[in-house]
Amino acid sequence: MKRSIRRRLLYWLMIPLLVLSIVSAAGSYFIAVQLTRAVFDQNLMATADSVLAHARVDNGRISLSMPERIEQMLTDNKDQLLYEIFTPEHELLAGDAKLGVPLEWPSDSLPVLFHDQIIDGQQFRVVASKTTIGKTMPVILQVGETRYTRLQYRRSILLSIFIPQLILITSALLAVWLGIGKGLNPLNKVRQAVAARSPADLSPLPEQNAPFEVHALITAINGLLSRIREDMARQERFASNAAHQLRTPLAGIKTYLELMGKMAKDKEMTAMVAEVSTGVDRITRTVQQLLSLSRAEHAGGNYTSNTVDLNEIVSEATTDVVPESISRKVELELSTANAPLLIKGEPVSLKELTTNLLENAIRYNSAGGHVKIITANGSEAQLIVEDDGMGIPENERNRVFERFYRVRRSSDVDVEGSGLGLSIVSEIAKAHGASVNIGVGSSGKGTKIVVCFPNVLN
Repeated sequence: MKRSIRRRLLYWLMIPLLVLSIVSAAGSYFIAVQLTRAVFDQNLMATADSVLAHARVDNGRISLSMPERIEQMLTDNKDQLLYEIFTPEHELLAGDAKLGVPLEWPSDSLPVLFHDQIIDGQQFRVVASKTTIGKTMPVILQVGETRYTRLQYRRSILLSIFIPQLILITSALLAVWLGIGKGLNPLNKVRQAVAARSPADLSPLPEQNAPFEVHALITAINGLLSRIREDMARQERFASNAAHQLRTPLAGIKTYLELMGKMAKDKEMTAMVAEVSTGVDRITRTVQQLLSLSRAEHAGGNYTSNTVDLNEIVSEATTDVVPESISRKVELELSTANAPLLIKGEPVSLKELTTNLLENAIRYNSAGGHVKIITANGSEAQLIVEDDGMGIPENERNRVFERFYRVRRSSDVDVEGSGLGLSIVSEIAKAHGASVNIGVGSSGKGTKIVVCFPNVLN
């Protein structure tokens, strides 16, 4: 499971919020209990006073006449009311004996006592008070009522406190979630900036207006990009120097081989010299292709600074491969757009791209074959090279852009090569923001390669 900074921050903020909500709920419950107890105990005392108001002393005896209407009003038709009157000597004078004797008798120092009691499975709140009837007869009055109304009131208080708190905490968590998202936007912008780049774009990330925490990250990334640029520059210099150092002795070997071919009188020796000379040509071509591939890979998007006419470049490249097409007896047909086909690009590399496409089309064709070169203008500038040769199997079309990968030879086509031509084409196309698509020729055989350049200049 991937770790998330947002989720981790939310957890660390959620824990104190949850603890705060628990403490708040416990405090609310305590407050609700104390509040309802105080209010309803006062009401119970008022009920006891009402009961006492209906007590009468007649010839030393106490009579209690509580109208049903008054009793219903006192209990609000919800709670059951019980009352008893005792003498200071604990003798029951009047009332319902269900309450029993007080658990603790009031005294002069504590004239009013409250306690909870369970009677017939019901919870009662009971008050016992020391008072007088008719201002002359001391008595102990005990009044109890069920706790249904006070418990219901307590729940109402709890809900009125807890529900707003729950809404507040939920809103706080949502605000924290959105706030964290806003706070992480600079990181998302860095991610998008890195993800949108091509592999060859190693320019520094912009550091302006970056928050302090993100600024350190961008500085570290830019430092890494700088080191990568320096390393790639060293590799490019090494490849260029190596290619230059190889071309010089290869050119010398080629010269000596030509002299040996002229001086040789033995046919076998002449054939051997010619074979070696062909091998040197292949090595020279491979070195040149490796250098071109290295330059294309390190170019990035830097090939889109100049304006060039694709028609002229294709015409020059076609002219250069005419000798090879004649030697292999392959016919070339060039068809360019009527108007100049202007694009952003680098002329040398575009010519290298076109030359590699043409050489592949000629070499992977048979004698009497035909190669079409077409440039077209539309929403995109297109370079189309089509042949009627051996073709590229569909399952190998993605692999031909790999270095040193070569399509299996046909029985009637013998091609000498290094497998770098289409790799160079792919890298140069990427450097120009172009795409390369491989299909079948219009005649149903051979290969059709279409290079689309998006930056057409009208």
